[in-house]
Parts: sequence; structure tokens; C-alpha cells
Amino acid sequence: MLVLFLAACDPDDDNGFLNGSGRYENSAWGITDTADTADTGGGGEVGGEGAPVLGDVRLEWSEYPNYGIVLLVEVAFTDEGDDIVGGVVYTDIFQPGDELAYSGVLEIVDIAEVEEQTPETCYYMDEETIFFAIDNLDETEDSWLTIEVKDASGNISSTTEASIDGE
Repeated sequence: MLVLFLAACDPDDDNGFLNGSGRYENSAWGITDTADTADTGGGGEVGGEGAPVLGDVRLEWSEYPNYGIVLLVEVAFTDEGDDIVGGVVYTDIFQPGDELAYSGVLEIVDIAEVEEQTPETCYYMDEETIFFAIDNLDETEDSWLTIEVKDASGNISSTTEASIDGE
């Protein structure tokens, strides 16, 4: 289903097919590290009752026709309030070192309810997984990202970081 999503996007989009504006090891899965503090940028209070809790963040460089290499981001989560759909993902991607290569605010939608996929979207796969993909990054560079999730009630997760080596 992800392949259909990528094929439906405009390959001439210079901003990245999930590029948004907003705040702010190998080609296998990346390394994750969960932080206890957060720069929420999106407002609201971090943590607390009902806030999403982010788990492992998986990163993978993957080639897709008409796009070349994209960075797939899969995030495990729990959300006590069960209202992640309708929330947003804040993410910044840095390459190399501390150079900001992407910054976006992505709406979280239930992939089962999507008739036509659009840019600037994060997809809810099931009760424990969301994913999105970013193109127009340099896959030869080591990359790291920061990610936060705000659910539909405005509860914000702590910031989580993940990294992946260039190919």
C-alpha cells in the first residue's frame, strides 16, 4: 500500500513528497534513543495523563520508482487516550551533522480511511504504529531526526531521536 502512496505523489515536487512547513546504520533499521525532555514547539504540555508515548523509531533508506531513495520512518507508540488520529507529528531531519535538511508538521490520518494519499501526512497503521516517508534527502549522508507527536486532545509526547548511517 505504501508503494501506491508513493506512486500517487508528484515526482517533480522539489519540497519532498511529505515536506511541510512548521516548527520548529546502514540501510537497515536505525538506532533509537528516547529523551525525557522535549522542545514541544507545538504548544501544550509534555507528557502527563493521556499523552502519547513513543517507542522505537525505525529508519530505512528505500528505493521507489519515480522517486529514487526515500527515508521511511516507522514509529511505535502507545496512546492512553486512543486519539492519535487527528493529531500531528513534528519532525526535524538533520544531515550531515547539525544541518537541517527537513522540518515538517505532518497530520496523522488512519490509512484505512484514506481514499487518496496526499503529502504532509503521517499514516496510522494500527494501535501501535504510525509511519511516513521523506524524499529529497541525501542517502549517502548520516542522518538523524527528532520527533514528537501531539494527539487530537493536544497531549504531547516527549521528544525521541533516531539516526541512520548513509548508504
